[in-house]
Amino acid sequence: MVTPVRMTASPSLAPTGPGPAVKGCPSGAVTIRYQFNEGDSTVCVRAGTRLRLFLPADGYGTWSAPQVTPAGAASVAAATDSHGNVSAIVTPASTAPFCLATTLVAAVSTSPDYPWQLCVTIRR
Repeated sequence: MVTPVRMTASPSLAPTGPGPAVKGCPSGAVTIRYQFNEGDSTVCVRAGTRLRLFLPADGYGTWSAPQVTPAGAASVAAATDSHGNVSAIVTPASTAPFCLATTLVAAVSTSPDYPWQLCVTIRR
């Protein structure tokens, strides 16, 4: 199992630019855990890898269902527990790159929503 690297948060609430979620290009089961304010992420994995995605509830709001672009590039099996944490298994359909997007939707209508995207590159 690969331990994700936590990205350094910017001093503002605006997310930072895309950065690697893990070091290198691992294989097997790779765990990606969203850290608040980390900004969009990228990950390189080996063919046959499955991603374990964890989107923690932090009391700010709820996560939208993860969406894959382009459609059909990966399957996503996601579940939300009783505390609002989202766990998902992402299985690439091929070696084509794809992105997975979700949004932390604010519980208070006057607060901003925070979109997050993970773009995946697959090496053979």
